[in-house]
Amino acid sequence: MNPVDRLKERVKELTALHEISKILYSNQETYERILLKIVSVIVNAFQFPEITSSRITFGIYTAQNGNFKLTKSILSSDFEVQNEKGMIEVVYLEDRPQAFCGPFLEEEKQLLDSVAQMLAVYLMRRQRDDELNKALLRKELMLKEIHHRVKNNLQIILSLLRLQEGILTDRKLKDLIKLSENRVKALSVIHEKLYGSGDLHNIDYKDCIKELLEHLLSSYSADSHNIRYELDCAKLPISIDQAIPFGLIINELVTNSIRHAFKSSQEGFIHLRINCDEKFCTLEYEDNGCGIPKEIDLKNPTTLGYQLINSLAAQIDGKKGLCEEKNGFSFHLKFPYET
Repeated sequence: MNPVDRLKERVKELTALHEISKILYSNQETYERILLKIVSVIVNAFQFPEITSSRITFGIYTAQNGNFKLTKSILSSDFEVQNEKGMIEVVYLEDRPQAFCGPFLEEEKQLLDSVAQMLAVYLMRRQRDDELNKALLRKELMLKEIHHRVKNNLQIILSLLRLQEGILTDRKLKDLIKLSENRVKALSVIHEKLYGSGDLHNIDYKDCIKELLEHLLSSYSADSHNIRYELDCAKLPISIDQAIPFGLIINELVTNSIRHAFKSSQEGFIHLRINCDEKFCTLEYEDNGCGIPKEIDLKNPTTLGYQLINSLAAQIDGKKGLCEEKNGFSFHLKFPYET
């Protein structure tokens, strides 16, 4: 073979390696489609492509040219991936002269070995990725199932509390049961959002907060007291673990405002503003009610609602702002968020 022809053969082989590399590392098609594409590229890399045919076998998969058949002019290269054996075979469909290194060039054997190595590395990575994706899917499904069961259990608890409220005649006891109902409902709203989300890491908590506010206003017949609210909330990048205590804090704040802040003839207004920067989320809560009674010490509260707020804020490493008695009630909470 003269130098020009030899150079042409090398160019064909390098071109084939480049094409196969593109197929392997830029393609997520089925195993069959990947192997078929490689088979086609291999044929064009050999000395006599017009009489060349190829086959790749790996585990249960086989890809070959339509005219493939075993002949005495055969070149092969083996590979193995996680105890599964594979083979690349190239045949000449017609006899060729026994020139140079036989019917096949030495470089063609090296080419086939290189393709086998590349394919083994790709298949190893692909199988590991497939196994990881399956494991992640199982974990995601299991997590959704857990949330689904929690949601159902919360609904049962809520139904039991409502039944208990229905048979009580004492007004104070009924109010206590309703407080418990709304705390369970706050948990239920968050879990419902988790269960319905397609991506547990990208949940729109604004809808949760809005649904919680609407429920509380409806639960206490707040419309008759002319209470309205405004929610200014950007997308919250908080984790699931932070969402539950944060939602319960909002539940306690709004409940306290509805139950204690507004006189029957007063037009009540509640404003929630939630902002997040690169590290912290800040809740600013205000109402235009009568403020906090002087007998309540917010640093050492005796009421369950304020005790819960302090405990829940500590759970998310939150720093509380001052609550003012003038011009209603205001509350500030700043906490580091975890994505």
